[in-house]
Amino acid sequence: MKQLILTKFGDPEDTVRLVDTPEPVAGPGKVLVRLEAAAINPSDLLLLKGKYLVHPELPAGVGAEGVGIVEAVGPEVDSNLVGKRVIVLPTYTYGNLLVGEGGRRGP
Repeated sequence: MKQLILTKFGDPEDTVRLVDTPEPVAGPGKVLVRLEAAAINPSDLLLLKGKYLVHPELPAGVGAEGVGIVEAVGPEVDSNLVGKRVIVLPTYTYGNLLVGEGGRRGP
């Protein structure tokens, strides 16, 4: 899959790379979501510059939210979720696929 990776803190054009990484798998209690859209928020830019409360160990995936389609579910997750559009908050892992909790629902 394609994923944005933060290699060091600083200006995004100098610190973020688009790389190929192995496709994730939906494990127990998890869902695999194929992202359709992901926002870039001011908090994302602060994180990239090292000025946010979160300081991940580098290199690290970046990104905090998005929307996509559930592509697969792991054990212990309702298979009816496959094909459903979902919102993802927060992930800190921009890519075209991600794995998230399968049982959590918003308000």
